[in-house]
Amino acid sequence: MKPRAHVVCGAIGGSAVYLASGSATAGVLFASVHILMDLDHIPDYLIWSTNPRRIKSLLNGDDWGNSRIVLLLHAFEWLGIMVALLAKFPSWELAGATLGYGVHLIMDYLGNRAFNNPFFYFIIFRIKNGFRSSLLFIYSPSDR
Repeated sequence: MKPRAHVVCGAIGGSAVYLASGSATAGVLFASVHILMDLDHIPDYLIWSTNPRRIKSLLNGDDWGNSRIVLLLHAFEWLGIMVALLAKFPSWELAGATLGYGVHLIMDYLGNRAFNNPFFYFIIFRIKNGFRSSLLFIYSPSDR
């Protein structure tokens, strides 16, 4: 998923959460979590990219030259933990953050499903495969 799509969705979703909850903090948390969770692409790109000097490719979402993909924040396991925390400690703020995280993951899962293994967004799957790109993708997006 391209960063621009997450920025637009973060703004729209954050506004919707604010309107539904009346909590500006919840709206800002939705938008912030939704947009900023892509920062986990940066260490992957800098450490494992075949050409880490091409920042433009990272900003375009074209970081597929990486030999390994960790993406520590992109994992359904963390969403489960956030939902459990929300159930135990209900608040609009935690709901906004959890929704922002969940919507981001779902957008990525659906938007990238053509080339990702169906289990790609489970960190346990990536750990089991040593984070090796060759084992995580059905085929490289650059092959399209």
